[in-house]
Amino acid sequence: MSKKLLVIFIILSLVLTGCSSQVAPEVAAEKELEYIDYNLLAGKPFEGETIKILSTAGTVPQFLAIKNMTAEFTELTGINVVWDYVAWDAFQQTFMTEATAGAGTYDQLVWIDAWGAGAQNYLLPLDEYIARDNIDMSDYPEGFLQTVKIGTDNIYGMPHRGNGLILFYNKAIFDELGLQPPATWDDFVTVSKAVEEAKGFKGTALPYTISNGQNLMVWYGMLWGKGGDIFNENWEPVFNSPEGVEATQDYIDFLLKDKIIPEGAVTWTEGETVTELLQGRSAMNVTWSWRYESMTDPTQAVEGVLGNIAMAPAPVYPGQKESVNYATNFAVSISKDSKHKDAAWEYMKFMNNAEVEKRLVMDKSSPETSTVVTMHSSNLLDPDINALHDDLQKVTYEVLKTSRALPITPMWLQVQGVLEVAMNKMASGEPVQASLDSAAEEVKGIMERAGYYKK
Repeated sequence: MSKKLLVIFIILSLVLTGCSSQVAPEVAAEKELEYIDYNLLAGKPFEGETIKILSTAGTVPQFLAIKNMTAEFTELTGINVVWDYVAWDAFQQTFMTEATAGAGTYDQLVWIDAWGAGAQNYLLPLDEYIARDNIDMSDYPEGFLQTVKIGTDNIYGMPHRGNGLILFYNKAIFDELGLQPPATWDDFVTVSKAVEEAKGFKGTALPYTISNGQNLMVWYGMLWGKGGDIFNENWEPVFNSPEGVEATQDYIDFLLKDKIIPEGAVTWTEGETVTELLQGRSAMNVTWSWRYESMTDPTQAVEGVLGNIAMAPAPVYPGQKESVNYATNFAVSISKDSKHKDAAWEYMKFMNNAEVEKRLVMDKSSPETSTVVTMHSSNLLDPDINALHDDLQKVTYEVLKTSRALPITPMWLQVQGVLEVAMNKMASGEPVQASLDSAAEEVKGIMERAGYYKK
């Protein structure tokens, strides 16, 4: 993201955060409500209304699959739905323009978790809708709920496209060498070296380049696993603590000391590291659960990889009982400026319904709409869904049980920028302690200028 755009977003976030709280929607019913399939209101009370959704990545199978079910929704409700897809590079700017205009051009907005704190004051709280229609929010993993609560007790959106970090590995190679999926980061190094010694290629690949925080996604879990954190309770940066330094050194050592990762990874994105596994040039990768779609795609995975990918929770530190990893989430919300809030809520119920989700995940009729993204715990544990995906969802469920959201602050994108630059520099050889200390000072300045330390 350009510096100019980042500054605009930060200013907007601070202005909106200072705005007065929103008025809850008037959803009280004069008579007892009746419901039809998918918990939709009976009688088509909003027939003829049209809602418009701002989203991105219209070619993502999950998004396309939901769009393809719109005709069914319209048949049930009489509500028309228009999806407006914006390319990722322009998505943030479009999102911010809609927020500042207040014109209600879009009724629903799709947003990524890092935008939550800045977006909060132009998203409609959904608590009264949720209570009225008895939506079971406990069916979502806690890490996803954290993102849509945006640091409050209210719910500003529905978890829509989320993932956990898991270990993918080539079971054929592991079986051939008598290896088990690594349970600890020490095992991760040992197994990687065993693969290289036997097969002649690196055991794994992780990203270290600057690309929307991708070089931080595994590091967060290592930091938290060591007992470190990004901020303390006073929003002071603490990632340069002894625990933070040790976790960061371990992550850098994978590349520079242990040499279990190709040197080129200093310039690799997450996608490029996944390609190493898909092309048979590595034996394992810690990445997002949705990547299963790539690893079972015959146009992406080569012979020897296709049909041999297995999953396990990401490694932890010795003595650490369970993984604590970052759970990423795209949420969908109703704009507070929407002129069709009730109709938008009906579609939100439909597109995030657990039964609809299961239908989408089970449907393999077309590669264009074949998705594994599963948000509800009930579906993550569903035997039919897991049988179709090699128990991917069960593994993801275990990871998500203890997952965490990123710090909820309007300043997060700027903080993330500092951290990912520091990580890339350390991966290029700069000392860890000094780099983290310098980054902490820079982050402290960001938070101080934003007014976080006022007495």
